[in-house]
Amino acid sequence: MSYFFQLWCSRRHTILSIIPFVIFLVSNSACAQIHPVAQPSLLVDFPSTTDGENGAIESTDSPVASSIPQTSSSPDNSPLSTNSVETTYVSTTVLALQSQSSLSRSFTGTLVARRVSELGYKRIGLIEMLSADQGDEIREGQVIAMMDTRVLESEKAVLSAQRNAAMARLDELVAGPRRQTIDAAYALLNEFRAVREQLYSTYQRRVKLANTDAISVQDIDDARHQLAAAEAKIQAQQFALSELEEGTRKEQIAAQQAEVARLDASIANIEVQIQESKLVAPYNAIVSRRLVDEGAIVQPGVPLFKIVELAPYEAWVGLPPEICDGLRIGNDYPLDVHGQAFKARLKAVLPELDTATRTQTAILDLDPNYIAGSDFDQRMGAVGEIVNLNLEQTVEQTGYWLPVSALTRGVKGLWSVYLVVKESDQDSDWSVQRSDVEIAQIDSSRVLINGTIKNGDRVVTSGVQKLTPGQRVKLINDSTSPDSLSPVQPVSKQ
Repeated sequence: MSYFFQLWCSRRHTILSIIPFVIFLVSNSACAQIHPVAQPSLLVDFPSTTDGENGAIESTDSPVASSIPQTSSSPDNSPLSTNSVETTYVSTTVLALQSQSSLSRSFTGTLVARRVSELGYKRIGLIEMLSADQGDEIREGQVIAMMDTRVLESEKAVLSAQRNAAMARLDELVAGPRRQTIDAAYALLNEFRAVREQLYSTYQRRVKLANTDAISVQDIDDARHQLAAAEAKIQAQQFALSELEEGTRKEQIAAQQAEVARLDASIANIEVQIQESKLVAPYNAIVSRRLVDEGAIVQPGVPLFKIVELAPYEAWVGLPPEICDGLRIGNDYPLDVHGQAFKARLKAVLPELDTATRTQTAILDLDPNYIAGSDFDQRMGAVGEIVNLNLEQTVEQTGYWLPVSALTRGVKGLWSVYLVVKESDQDSDWSVQRSDVEIAQIDSSRVLINGTIKNGDRVVTSGVQKLTPGQRVKLINDSTSPDSLSPVQPVSKQ
């Protein structure tokens, strides 16, 4: 007896662990007898239990079952299982053949500033002052940077002094010789004439003495040569006096004027460099980037600032070439930015195709009526913001328009729709058949299709994922259908 007691104690834990599993199996078996599971064939077994002697069917809490008439039990008061066919209510539409349709197309683009510039200097120099920083708003003509000009100022002073000297020389040439200079030339001429008279007298006396052998031939030759030299001096002085009386030559005046002009040009060049040492904003803009600081020595062409012109902006949108052919320069088109509608006027269509997107770029100006407000920048956003151009496109293509929800995936990558056909002469007897279609156009929530369908066919528009070919359905717009049902809501029918 003690042996059996020890064996029972050793197996007690195993027995206790098996008891819940046995209870679970028994309860599931009882539930299966009371609540049969619906089969995929849409045949539903509703619970039927008797309440004793009268054999009445107990009502259930199911809203579907409550809408089905109750059945009586068998004469021997045994439970009666009722199989009912599940009917689906569907929303449908009648196909109408269309040869021309209007599509709403939306094309994405970006906001672009009309002008973007990188400002810098044309010469090397030391940055002395910067008056703008990143994010600052600058106005046209505002000085935003200054370069050191001390070297240029000294060069200008040297050139100015040289010009003054050249101008004085030009004034002297234009005025001509003074009267005193001319009188001095006359006096010198008279002196040369007096010397010639003296030499002539000496020469004549020596010629007379030559016959008496009182003087040598050498003395006569010396006197003759001195007389000829005196004659030459008189002639030279006469030419010089004539030149003084005629005044300065025009060529000399022109040459001096050219020298003055050269110096003026050099001074003007220095002044331009001094003026360009002030970096001025070319238009109203915002400083996007500041690239240098004070004290830096910059090379020619190196940018100091990058500026972006203030609004109004332009919208650059990539469009297919066939869409661009239908646009007209100067027409207004709707533009959407941040969910806000703006008007944009077509400014130009670039002739080149983008090699990556194979689209043409359309440039649109925003309507000034929308940009006059002070909050324009906040309404429009930043440069580079995404915009949508909304266009209406007319499609010359025959087919049937259906909502996208009417499509279901077919075999081998095809698409299908469910046609609703009558099973009998009764208006409430309908079933669905599957038909493959071809998608010709897609317009956001609807598609243009072609296929074996024909004009006047009735097609299910939603909930097609719950349908199978041959399934019986009822139309939501049928007079026998409940008003409270939504599309594709299954309802049991006995």
